Amino acid sequence: MASASDRLAVGSRVTTRYSADPDVPEDKWPPKSGKIVDEYQAAAESDASDFGRDWAIAKHWAVMLDDGALVFRDDDEIEPEN
Repeated sequence: MASASDRLAVGSRVTTRYSADPDVPEDKWPPKSGKIVDEYQAAAESDASDFGRDWAIAKHWAVMLDDGALVFRDDDEIEPEN
């Protein structure tokens, strides 16, 4: 079976939670649809120590949500849209 990353590419339609915080209830911030607009795989694969910090680390994908918000997500935070 193909991994999520194998099925994702710039231009793919995806669904993601608006908030990447798993503690935020889904009924408050339900999943939203959008399109992958850029990929930052090399930066996402970097070790946190490469940046000299352990916060604001790069995510794999930039996703433009249908409501106009730009969010950044890793493979496990998005799903291909059905």
